[in-house]
Amino acid sequence: RRFESFRLRMERIEWQAAEFEKHEKPASWFVALWIIAAGLVAVAFITESLFMGILVLVAALIVSLYAAKDPQTIAFSLDDKSFSIEGKPYPLESFSSFWIFEREESNLLSLAPKGLRPAIKVALPKEHTADTRLLLRAVMEEKEQEESAIEALADWLRF
Repeated sequence: RRFESFRLRMERIEWQAAEFEKHEKPASWFVALWIIAAGLVAVAFITESLFMGILVLVAALIVSLYAAKDPQTIAFSLDDKSFSIEGKPYPLESFSSFWIFEREESNLLSLAPKGLRPAIKVALPKEHTADTRLLLRAVMEEKEQEESAIEALADWLRF
């Protein structure tokens, strides 16, 4: 009964957020990246590993381009049946649990899929946190998740 009145009040939660959190990087960040890449290319040259040298250069170029990229704004919506990203619905029954990471600027909603697929993590404005938690608790378990080592490293590198 409690959730019936909730569904009547709130059929859908909608918000927009950046596809990723952009950290402004000073020129020294890019200089350090290319110094490290140059060192690895020197190692590749010394060891006569052409493939390694090319791989390092391509990786450094991709990292540089991605680091300079501005995030796009993406539309999200959530109701008692599905979670949608840019209009593409993902049925809530395909997720085993959720967790909301509380952050300073905006929170992070993490939906853990059933099976071995990685969690879907999206920015969630603070004003939608309580309603999102209430809606998702009605259909799945709220289970604490930990950030992966890769995510922690990316945060530390301000990537």
